[in-house]
Amino acid sequence: MSIDNYIWAPAGVRENRNIPYRKYKAWKEMTAVENLAGTPHQVFLAHDVLIDEQYIFEAADDAWWFWITGYQDRLYIDNHGAPSSYDRMTLWIDGKEIDSRGYPDREPPITIV
Repeated sequence: MSIDNYIWAPAGVRENRNIPYRKYKAWKEMTAVENLAGTPHQVFLAHDVLIDEQYIFEAADDAWWFWITGYQDRLYIDNHGAPSSYDRMTLWIDGKEIDSRGYPDREPPITIV
């Protein structure tokens, strides 16, 4: 696995669509600009088109929202205009892996209902 994009998600992205995500191609590039202290909330999203993205959220509520429905707006569009599926996803809150999906070789650690 290699991360193709690191994406910073400022607090409030779930409530205000005018707050932009910020994309970086390298971890060093992102850490030089963004303050990662106190942001242990992440979602890893592996697209079905061989692109892996790591989303870093300032707020846990935003990470949960992205995990449940927000990711759908970030899926790539196929040649027919439909969103491509994701390959796999993992959610971390407070630095701990909470859930994953799309990993056929192992059970997710927790199933969230």
